[in-house]
Amino acid sequence: MFWIHLATLVLAGVVLLWFGRNQWFGSDEWDPIARRAVFGGGELGLLAPHNEHWSTFGVLLYRAHLAIFGLRSYFPLMVVFVGSHLLVAHLLWRVMRRAGADTIVATALAAVFALLGSAGVEMLYAWNVTFSGAVACGLGALLVMSPRAGWSRRDGVVGALLVASLMFSGVGITMIVVAVLFAWWSRGWRDGLRVASVPTVVYGIWIFGWGRTGVNSGIRTDAIRNLLEVLWKAITFVFELTTGWGLLGAVIVLVALVAFVALDRTVWRRPAILAVTCAVGAPLFFVLTSLRRYGTFGDDWVKFPRYSYVAFALLLPLVALAVSRVFARRLPQVLVLLVVVVLLLGHQVLTLDQAEARGARTDQEVRAHVVAVAALLREGAPRVTDHPLAYCCDDLDVVTIRQLDRDGQLPEVTASARARNAARTHLQVAVVAGAHGPRGTAPTLTAIDDALIAAGPGECAETSTSHPRPIVRFDVTGRTDIVVSAPDGGLLALWLVPTSDRRTDGVPPTTFVPGGTSLQAALTAGQPSTIRIAAAGRLLVRLPDDATVRFCDATPG
Repeated sequence: MFWIHLATLVLAGVVLLWFGRNQWFGSDEWDPIARRAVFGGGELGLLAPHNEHWSTFGVLLYRAHLAIFGLRSYFPLMVVFVGSHLLVAHLLWRVMRRAGADTIVATALAAVFALLGSAGVEMLYAWNVTFSGAVACGLGALLVMSPRAGWSRRDGVVGALLVASLMFSGVGITMIVVAVLFAWWSRGWRDGLRVASVPTVVYGIWIFGWGRTGVNSGIRTDAIRNLLEVLWKAITFVFELTTGWGLLGAVIVLVALVAFVALDRTVWRRPAILAVTCAVGAPLFFVLTSLRRYGTFGDDWVKFPRYSYVAFALLLPLVALAVSRVFARRLPQVLVLLVVVVLLLGHQVLTLDQAEARGARTDQEVRAHVVAVAALLREGAPRVTDHPLAYCCDDLDVVTIRQLDRDGQLPEVTASARARNAARTHLQVAVVAGAHGPRGTAPTLTAIDDALIAAGPGECAETSTSHPRPIVRFDVTGRTDIVVSAPDGGLLALWLVPTSDRRTDGVPPTTFVPGGTSLQAALTAGQPSTIRIAAAGRLLVRLPDDATVRFCDATPG
């Protein structure tokens, strides 16, 4: 059965790497690329927090990848992440076996975890090595820990693994608590304190030395008040996500687990106590996350699959133990188990395929956008912003893009006309709050689709719409400002194309599309904003539906 287990890991690894073949850099990954340095010279160092996480190992991985491969390939990072994820799956298999789960059950559930496609794009995002690495180190500490009370040489290895877990991400805090609870429960309170001592001291030094500079939204009172409700949502979502059966699947699994723990007294003794302490870590993880994330995301964070990934890993040993007591190698029960596992694996592959389609489209858009921005900067194109990818990558600015371009670290591809238009839009157009115009020559305003233009007060024109997706066009001859306002507010979508491009009379979607996205700008009701344009071109603006929008310093065509 061990060889079957290894075969499932290899197969899962091949599947994950296949689905991850078209991914590229985005979001959190630009922090270690654009802001960090190993030997000085960067805005941040190795020990500076990523948000509030201590992510030194993740930063080292990305800096090494940048030095060797640049941004020309994402595949090496995917290999490392998938490898760390499969290591978690293998360590879970060993934890399940040590806790008393049957071999066939442990092998089946480890296979489901290894191919956790229901976590969606999180399984195709290499920065999540900071989560999988932390879990792997924590599980390793549990497996290395000596079963005997008193000091052991193994405790030194346990301390090192728990410190390593912290250096991946804040998930390490949960893994430390799990390890301490296991030591306390199985070896006595003195050993629990001994296990806690080294990582606690090290983490305290980091917090007071570097960690205080991380993002700190504080702990809101409503986070504490709604803790039980959020905890229920988070735990149920874990099983909704992994089973694909919605709330029904979550309730079935949770009721079965509660009944098992209540009726089987052996779970409170060795070796089953290992599974119980891991399971305790799941709600603890959600409590800690809620206290830190509630002020930023409300309770929406419970639907973030990366958090369900950690909780599922911690709950899986107890699930395996409960299933083993039911499926005690009796043929009909084993057949039912295999059918359920096959259905779960099918759900993982289907959802992973869907996530890959979305994730690859997004990542290839970002890739094309970065390459096109680099080309425009190389040509000396004017700009009104230093952050042309603010919609996805706050840490990536024109200084970093120029440096990556000079160092030959960008992909060697030719930017398409559509990608250049996207880059031009986000580099040469910006919408800022307040009325800052006029500046430059007033552009000509023309209605394109389902919009009526009439003269307004002063040097303004008013557009009225009564149909969906109305569009107007500004023919811009040079750098200029346009003051815009709407009594009811609304969302604008802007798209800048060269004056010579007479074929384009529509605005692309504001969501990711291959080759380009429009620039989104939200108008505050009754408050003016200013559209700043850096160069000549044809600016297409999609207006809010059924709204009146006023443009000043523009000439009606």
